[in-house]
Amino acid sequence: MHKFVKITSVFIAFFLLSGCVIFKGNNLTKIDPSQTKIALSKKKKIYVRWDFDFIPIAYSNMTYDDRSRLFERILEESNCCELVKKKAEADIIFEGKAYDQRNPARFVGFFITVATVYVIPSWHVAKIFVTADVKDGKQTRHFEASDSMTTAIWLPFIIATPFAYDFDKTQKEILENSFRSILLQIKNDFIF
Repeated sequence: MHKFVKITSVFIAFFLLSGCVIFKGNNLTKIDPSQTKIALSKKKKIYVRWDFDFIPIAYSNMTYDDRSRLFERILEESNCCELVKKKAEADIIFEGKAYDQRNPARFVGFFITVATVYVIPSWHVAKIFVTADVKDGKQTRHFEASDSMTTAIWLPFIIATPFAYDFDKTQKEILENSFRSILLQIKNDFIF
């Protein structure tokens, strides 16, 4: 009985400390905050509305408000505009959408990996898309940015798991860079 408990404990610890790592796709060029700085004598007023459509994941703590505040912080850092609560008060109307796309078959690979005690690796790619329609007066322009992150599961990754598995941090970095990319596109299009 004592040997059974030890073996069971080892297996439980093994599966709880499974080898899982996340890599950013780096499909977008890293945008430095200084690139989105805008020097205006008079800030434009901007109304921002977001539609976030992310697949709920048990290990993600990012909320709608977290994502909205992230974009608002990037706007404030750029010094481009002043946020307003009503469309009627705005010079610029920004309507953004951010969503992710995952392959539903990703669980097949995961179950094969678990069934083979992590000897056969599996991975899946989550693509993150950010789009924005920006209305400046009568003209509406469309902007897009996208990136991805890959989650890989394999026995040797047990060593890297404590250092390379922070889903929220990775998603936040990808969203932050995507938001900055959208803002840079808007800046280069002379809307601000």
